[in-house]
Amino acid sequence: GSEEVVLRHLLVSGVGASGHKTGILLFSSERSLVQDSRVEGVMGNGIGVYARGPPENDAFRAVENRIVGNRVLRAGAAGISLATDFPVQAHRVRHNRVEGNRVERANFYSYDAAGIYTLFVGEGNRISDNVVLSGGSKTLRSAGIMLDVGTAPTRVSGNRLEGNSNGGVALTGPGHLLWDNNLVGNCAASWDCAQIVLFPVRENPGAVVEANRIEAKGGQKLVLKTANPRFPAVPSAFDRNRYRSRDPRPFCWSERPRCQDWLDFAAWQRLGFDRHSTYRLLASEGEPEQSPEQQGHDLGE
Repeated sequence: GSEEVVLRHLLVSGVGASGHKTGILLFSSERSLVQDSRVEGVMGNGIGVYARGPPENDAFRAVENRIVGNRVLRAGAAGISLATDFPVQAHRVRHNRVEGNRVERANFYSYDAAGIYTLFVGEGNRISDNVVLSGGSKTLRSAGIMLDVGTAPTRVSGNRLEGNSNGGVALTGPGHLLWDNNLVGNCAASWDCAQIVLFPVRENPGAVVEANRIEAKGGQKLVLKTANPRFPAVPSAFDRNRYRSRDPRPFCWSERPRCQDWLDFAAWQRLGFDRHSTYRLLASEGEPEQSPEQQGHDLGE
């Protein structure tokens, strides 16, 4: 129930040996600010924005908070988390901003979260201009940013996501916007994953993906979308992106829970995606890179 609290220039480390495991927690707080602080070596989330309470009581909200310019290093779970406990409470977490933070090596204890993670949250939350690096491992899945089940349409823009083990951005549910992000070298070979992953949980995923720079390294893919045929189809739009990959078949658009066929860029465009985007096939490790004219793969310019 706190309002308009300002936390600046804090150092929080070594949290979680006993008691609560989150470094800094805005617990049902409104219009509060966490800025220019450092959280490192905590067992749970680095910074959490969280609302709880009985479903019939809307007094417990996490609204219009800002998490700005912080550094989170070696969080056992998510680096920065926005969450409630149940879908009926999602509207309590809305219009929060996660901006200009740097998250490194998140999820070194937890499986299947992200450097910046949302779960059961409402409208108007924005995730922009953050850097998320090296989350997870070959045995612990961690996306750079994950919009998990029950996340209302969310804008993700201007972020740099690199070296995270379960993809750059992973999302479920409809209506998200991915715009002007840099995604490079995400995805460990332990799973089917890609720089952008759209996956079904309680509904099928959908997003507008535009003006991003997306690069897959050796053994990695660019876009992976799967779906549950029992749920209604959800539209997505991809355009004005710049793609680079070492794999010539880095795209998959499946209406089933598993990828059925990986596509090259020409086949991907025939599905109606990325009409004004470009794609470059990179040389394999140790080989000289060819020009686009030599490759014939720099399409759409």
